[in-house]
Amino acid sequence: MKTANDRQARRTGLLAIGMIAILSCSVTAQTGPLSDAHKTLVARLDAMKADLFEMSDWMYRNPEYGYQEVKTIEKMLAPLRQAGFTARVGIAGFPTAVRAEKRFGTGRPTLAFVPMPDGLRGPDNTAFHGCHHNLQNAAAVGAALVLTKYMEEHSLNGTVAVITYTAEEIPPPTINDMNAAGGIGLRHGDLHV
Repeated sequence: MKTANDRQARRTGLLAIGMIAILSCSVTAQTGPLSDAHKTLVARLDAMKADLFEMSDWMYRNPEYGYQEVKTIEKMLAPLRQAGFTARVGIAGFPTAVRAEKRFGTGRPTLAFVPMPDGLRGPDNTAFHGCHHNLQNAAAVGAALVLTKYMEEHSLNGTVAVITYTAEEIPPPTINDMNAAGGIGLRHGDLHV
């Protein structure tokens, strides 16, 4: 039988793996060889891991259904806004769809992290995070914060965005549907993970 500590360790490990995977892909796309850059990014993630783990755990304990992810969105936006991201809530006609972004130089290309803030519907109509959306959200916020700091320090052009894929579980609008409805702003050549 798994204990609460076992579950916590698993969530912590999954969050760390997700953040490193996201950052490895995004840094490779931006800079080529990773040695010093990778060390810097990992050190920055390590410095913020307590806040990201707290965010993930809070979301795990407080899941919200699709189109009702208001507190989850607030939790995600707080550190992004503090780091200078601008945010639009309710984009493309979806009440909890968000595009938070920070632009550098020309603003092109865009690297968008697209986490899913909603929980699943469980027995007795209770929400829960069975697909680890809580981990995706914290990983996306952490990756965006670390990547924007790196881009700023190295005078790189581009936009880093966090775009919530709202109500993904009930059935969803696809990210392409949301983009076609306007407000998301993804264009050919942009990368979203």
